[in-house]
Amino acid sequence: MLIFLIWLIAPVVQMILSSLRIKGRIILPIIGSTVLSWGLGIALTVAALPYLVPPPPPSSSHPAGRCGMPEMAVLFGGIFIDGVVALSIGIFSYIIYLIKTKNDRKPQPPVIS
Repeated sequence: MLIFLIWLIAPVVQMILSSLRIKGRIILPIIGSTVLSWGLGIALTVAALPYLVPPPPPSSSHPAGRCGMPEMAVLFGGIFIDGVVALSIGIFSYIIYLIKTKNDRKPQPPVIS
């Protein structure tokens, strides 16, 4: 169960960085946080790979050696999921950022006292 929490680290980091960018507390662009999150997601997928793949079968059932298909499926599945999640969060954050900056640029009506 803990290994699935590793896959949640990259999207959480991206959401935190994107919200800080929207609030104007950091200067890292949203595309930068998206690329950083995607790279972190790939690295964490590779780190979690030994724990997600089942142990190899006995050599009598697979005489040619260990098959790498389960590892490749987990690796490409993790990269695909990280890519989709990173792009979705990045697009959503950028839309929020555009709306916020557009609303901040509107001139305020004069206050009559």
